[in-house]
Amino acid sequence: MAQVDENGLPISLSLHEASAHEVTLAFGLVIGCWTRQMPGIVVGDKAYDSDPLDDELGACGVEVVAPHRKNRKKPPTQDEEGMASYKGRWKVEMYS
Repeated sequence: MAQVDENGLPISLSLHEASAHEVTLAFGLVIGCWTRQMPGIVVGDKAYDSDPLDDELGACGVEVVAPHRKNRKKPPTQDEEGMASYKGRWKVEMYS
């Protein structure tokens, strides 16, 4: 897994077996960031739709922006304003 900044430059990297769930690895990836400051916002795919991940990163001052899974049982936590960051996510994935 890799974490990049808004310009597509890598700021964190971790290697794991293929069977590991992405959401369980996300916290360590963000905390292991190489920059002096933690990112203010982490934009992820539907795998990042996790209330425990929101709570863990929120305690570190990091907001998680991810669309909700279709089978989400709890009330939504994302609003349209927060999802504006998600719309630019394709710029990074295009070069991955």
